[in-house]
Amino acid sequence: MNTIKFSIAAILLFSSTLTFAKIKNDNDTIVCFKVSMDCMSCKQKIEKNIAYEKGVKALDVNLSDKTVKVKYNKLKNSPEMLKHAIEKLKYEVKIITEI
Repeated sequence: MNTIKFSIAAILLFSSTLTFAKIKNDNDTIVCFKVSMDCMSCKQKIEKNIAYEKGVKALDVNLSDKTVKVKYNKLKNSPEMLKHAIEKLKYEVKIITEI
């Protein structure tokens, strides 16, 4: 019984770390933004809204670094459009890197 619980926990932990490590499509790209967020509510607001933008495949919002990393399909979205989507939530946004 403990082996089954351990196996399930290991699978859940491993699968949650694969968000950005999934097989990369040629059209997938990652952009990182510096965002003027201050609290957990800001983080949750960004996660809730940006995850559903067109072409977004993964999202990593880091409150302590004030960064938002977005993996998206470049045929369906762009860094400028994603930046605008975050700005619509009333945050100041700067593109840091495009990968």
